[in-house]
Amino acid sequence: MPSHEDHGPGLLSEERVPNCWANSPEGAVNAALANGALTNDYELALPAAEQMLAQGQGQGRESALGGLREQGPQVVPGEFRGARVLDFDPDRALVDIAMVAGDLTMDVLVSSVVDLRWEDGDWRVATRDNGSMTVPPSTVSDPSDYIPVGPESSSP
Repeated sequence: MPSHEDHGPGLLSEERVPNCWANSPEGAVNAALANGALTNDYELALPAAEQMLAQGQGQGRESALGGLREQGPQVVPGEFRGARVLDFDPDRALVDIAMVAGDLTMDVLVSSVVDLRWEDGDWRVATRDNGSMTVPPSTVSDPSDYIPVGPESSSP
């Protein structure tokens, strides 16, 4: 999980969910990467969602939480490869995460855009009313636009 003294996380909740991200592009990237890692953790997915999902997004938060409570997390093995900030202002950030999902022997990268809102002094993940991400995942044909993250690189 990424961390940086200046960008966050500043704290860990009682459930070990990171929070207190910096209101900066780097803080948004670290929050987006943490969200991606935590949604793939059987033990932490629900507490992370309760903490990291945006409140002011209509019924999306409750839909996402209801799905987690009923079905559990949909864990997909994978590895982060890169990140890039698509848009940033102090109230909203779009962070694109590139990762190899599923079979790590494949060379197919998946893009997952995390729509973050600055809410109650921290970055929160916005969702559609059905609880899904606001931007559907897609494949990445050219990873050169991403800043490398993951085991072979240092965190942002």
